[in-house]
Amino acid sequence: MKILTLNTWNEEGPWRQRWEVIFKGIEIAQPDIIGFQEIFDAAWANEVTARSGLNYSAFPNDSSGLMVLTRFPIQTWSSLMLTTQSPREDYRRYVTCVQVDVDGEKLAIFNTHLSWRLDEGAVRERQVSEILEIIKNKSHGLKAIVTGDFNSTPDSQEIQLMKLQGDFVDTYGRLHPKGDGFSWDNRNLFTASHGLPDRRLDYIFVKGDSGLSEKLLSADLIFTQPDQQGVYASDHYGVMTMLKNWVSANK
Repeated sequence: MKILTLNTWNEEGPWRQRWEVIFKGIEIAQPDIIGFQEIFDAAWANEVTARSGLNYSAFPNDSSGLMVLTRFPIQTWSSLMLTTQSPREDYRRYVTCVQVDVDGEKLAIFNTHLSWRLDEGAVRERQVSEILEIIKNKSHGLKAIVTGDFNSTPDSQEIQLMKLQGDFVDTYGRLHPKGDGFSWDNRNLFTASHGLPDRRLDYIFVKGDSGLSEKLLSADLIFTQPDQQGVYASDHYGVMTMLKNWVSANK
């Protein structure tokens, strides 16, 4: 099973050309589950579903910007607004909760996007606490995967909360303990235009006590190269994680 997360950077820059890079990457990588952030238009979400090659999608059609696509049948899904809001953001943050059927076994998927400012770690920490409570209430003990742009570095309190209190494994960190893994990388000109430091902000977590961490085959950055015109997929790189012993629905 292949899982992909990517912050798609809304409709910024040459966004349609950027999306051609994304669609080509999906065609090559063949992910089974995708967690997208920063998609806000329902018509575009429908086109993304049609062109992704994936059979099922969950898009709340609200201000969350969150979308989950999957090859596996979606049984239920919901979008929940977090009560913790940055005092410097005039929009809310959400988590999308999706339950799919993988060859007769249920899997819980959660996708999110946390507040972005460098000095708002305390805000993100409270948001993570909310997300962990939502996961507890929505996963019902199922195997669980969390994707998203956490806007937090691996050593931050909010990521440590995911790992220690939530018992979630950072898949990239587990397989690359000494790697930078910057998904926000100023070698990308779209990233450099923001004037923010290189950081690892994007994650795929698997529940530690579910056995999924034992199935880890790989976890790598994706969309790290531009097209022939020098256009990158987004201002973020994506993360792709592969798990073994789960039969991909397209095989």
